[in-house]
Amino acid sequence: MKYLNPVNWFRWIGQFISAYLYSIPWKEAPRAIPAIILILALVVIAGVAFTDDSNWRSSLIARQLADASEQDDYETMELVLRRQLRAEPNDNDLNFRLALVLHEQERDDEAKSIMTQLATQKRFEQAARWLVAEDFVGKSWGNLDDDEKEMFGYLLKLVNEKTPDDVNFKQLYADYLIASDRMKDAAVLLEQLSTAFPMRGLQAAAIYRRLGDEQKADELGRHTLKHVSGMLDDDPTNTVLALAVAQTQLFDKQYMPAIQTIKRAVDRAKTDQERQRARSAMGEAIVAWIMHMKETATDTPESQADLMRKLSVAVRFAPDNPRVLTLVADMVLSTAQSNNPEVQKLQRTLVEGSSPGVSHFILGTGALMRGNRESAMKHLKIAAELLPQSAAILNNLAVAMTTRDDAELEDALELIERAIEQTQPKTTPHFYETRGQILYRLERYDEAIPDLLRALAVDSLKLNAHKALAVCYEKIGMEETAQGHRDQIEAMESESESDAEGDDEKEFDLGL
Repeated sequence: MKYLNPVNWFRWIGQFISAYLYSIPWKEAPRAIPAIILILALVVIAGVAFTDDSNWRSSLIARQLADASEQDDYETMELVLRRQLRAEPNDNDLNFRLALVLHEQERDDEAKSIMTQLATQKRFEQAARWLVAEDFVGKSWGNLDDDEKEMFGYLLKLVNEKTPDDVNFKQLYADYLIASDRMKDAAVLLEQLSTAFPMRGLQAAAIYRRLGDEQKADELGRHTLKHVSGMLDDDPTNTVLALAVAQTQLFDKQYMPAIQTIKRAVDRAKTDQERQRARSAMGEAIVAWIMHMKETATDTPESQADLMRKLSVAVRFAPDNPRVLTLVADMVLSTAQSNNPEVQKLQRTLVEGSSPGVSHFILGTGALMRGNRESAMKHLKIAAELLPQSAAILNNLAVAMTTRDDAELEDALELIERAIEQTQPKTTPHFYETRGQILYRLERYDEAIPDLLRALAVDSLKLNAHKALAVCYEKIGMEETAQGHRDQIEAMESESESDAEGDDEKEFDLGL
């Protein structure tokens, strides 16, 4: 039982330690001190080397990283970061810094892979910001495929959720939603942005109006108008603010107040550039007013004269504004058959107030519509020389050349080819119809058919296109298809004899 008694065990252990200590040759002990110190030092060093939580080691690594960063020594930075990641592989910040280092070494695929994982799996905001800046900012929306658009939206949404006060990314996200036709979601963001950017409120109001929520649109419009008007009161000579107020007034259909606001901006402009911008805005405001009045005004000589008088003011302020010039051409050509003396006088005023190239385009197109081919050719040739990049002028000149008795078909084909090339990829069916008719006249039936088929999308071009297509298909041996187009011609002519007479008089639609 004595072996089970703990007292005996303690006594035996004490005896063993005492005997061991007595057995040590203490006189020789000082010789062992260096070895003991060395062993202790090695233990300490090993502990520091293999203990990641050591403050000393962490400070050393941090210094190495800082020194490498100052010297742009990206290889050393990568080595240090990977060493840290072995201990903390899920540290988002370390992975992010490693991706930045890889990017600096032009190892973009590796960097992008890490950033994508951080953004999609860890929802790491900084990685999302980096991906947006590298992959999307500065690129055209039309050049992105569906997967890229989806990724872009995910990244913007992530940043917006993580940092809702970042107005720059909020604006990017709002623009993304608009481009994706998610108007309701975009309007909510734009309304939030309106506190920092008042005109974003007007954009939101326009979206609500488009969605049919007139009450919300009017409310936001009035709120924006009140905000920017107060800003203009504090800085009455600020042209940008004045034009913002006018734009908001136009949204609220306050046309005369908007025009008065812009007039004051013209008078108070500090530089020629500001004055020119305000004058151009005046032209656009008057055009908006005229378009609003055309929706309600009756089509009488008196109303035409009133609209043209307003338009002449727009021409005086902004003779080179594209919207003004477009409306000038539309008004002059739409009233070309008018016998009212005042309307005819205003027509001349509008034409004379336009640039020479536009004036000749209007006069030439009007002559073409009246059947005066020679006059049309002269004016349109001059217009084409003055405005060689105008596809509309080239198209109408090609039309004029093909309707003459001595039709210059090859030259006309060259012109319409230039017009189509200039307008790609948004070429209108009118231009294709012109080329199709020219190819038809040249008896190049196989080439004419695709263009003539495109023209069927426009009601005013259908009849002539069907007539040409019937002949084309007949000539290439497709009699059944040709008969289908002849049936279409008979149906259309039976519906409206007047349309048929008009089509006999004017072979080509001008597409104005």
